[in-house]
This record gives sequence, structure tokens and C-alpha cells, in this order.
Amino acid sequence: GSGGLKVFISVLYSKKMKALESLIGMIQKFPYDDPTYDKLHEDLDRIRGKFKQLCSLLNVQPDFKISAEGSGLSF
Repeated sequence: GSGGLKVFISVLYSKKMKALESLIGMIQKFPYDDPTYDKLHEDLDRIRGKFKQLCSLLNVQPDFKISAEGSGLSF
């Protein structure tokens, strides 16, 4: 039967959801309004890494550039 496939799909799905949830969590906790935040680049790298991980899980090619005007931040 297709039992194995169902399990495979649900495992895959939950893995994607976990990655997505943790990415959203990281973004929500990010202290945008604190210019003195010393782990800014560390956190951005983590978010960027998680984003890339999610893209590969979803089989998506991120070919866009997200940039904050003038700050030089881009994904």
C-alpha cells in the first residue's frame, strides 16, 4: 500500500514546518530597533543560513536580493 509514502510525506512536511517555524521565530525575535545589538551580524548569518536550508528543503532557488536601503544588508 501507500502507507510508507504517507509516512515519508508527513516526515518531510514536519521537517519543513519546523525549519519554517524556527526561521519565523528568529525573525520575530530579531531586535530591529536596537542599533547597539552586538550579535546583529551573527543573527543575520543564522537567519540567512536557516533561510537557505529552508529553500533547499522546499527545492526553491532564491535568486532575489532583499536589501535594506543604504544599510548594505542583502540575502
